[in-house]
Amino acid sequence: MTFSVNIEIDHTGYIRGSGKMPPPIDSDENILSLCLNLFVESVNGVRELYLKLISDDGRLVGQERFELTQVLDNALTYLIALRHSLEGDNSFTMFALKQEFEMQINVKSRHWEGQGRLGPNRQLKNRDFWHWLKRIHERLLSLVKFLQDAQLDGVIDASESMIITQALDRMIFNVIIVRDGIESGVVQ
Repeated sequence: MTFSVNIEIDHTGYIRGSGKMPPPIDSDENILSLCLNLFVESVNGVRELYLKLISDDGRLVGQERFELTQVLDNALTYLIALRHSLEGDNSFTMFALKQEFEMQINVKSRHWEGQGRLGPNRQLKNRDFWHWLKRIHERLLSLVKFLQDAQLDGVIDASESMIITQALDRMIFNVIIVRDGIESGVVQ
């Protein structure tokens, strides 16, 4: 399933975005675990597509950038769905304090809309997409391990929820920034 996401970032760092949420999940499996698994699958899809796209000339051009942003949109959609399920509310604010990122998200009728600011630290430290993929994979493994440990007692307490929320917010911020870098041609 492909999700259409629209993200606009102006020169001051103001961000506006919208997209469609995944269909409701009818499952006995823990919703957090299921959303996280779908995000992991989407990140693996990003990795596979990236390797395929650069296999001929080692760089991303034109249509290849568009294809990669579409797959990143799926990852972003599952991250927002994961964050939404953790929040348990249709309106929430995401923060990444170190990066001065803040975005208010509203979910209504299986669509999300958001607006906020990215702050001055919105430039990628490394323009190498493969490096970014390795870092997000490391963070994802840490998050999966933490979530598994947190669910051992069957309850995610407030401090565990805060740690998970902060990790998700940073990942969302990173996906938005790298997506913008791919669209603009900064990321290779």
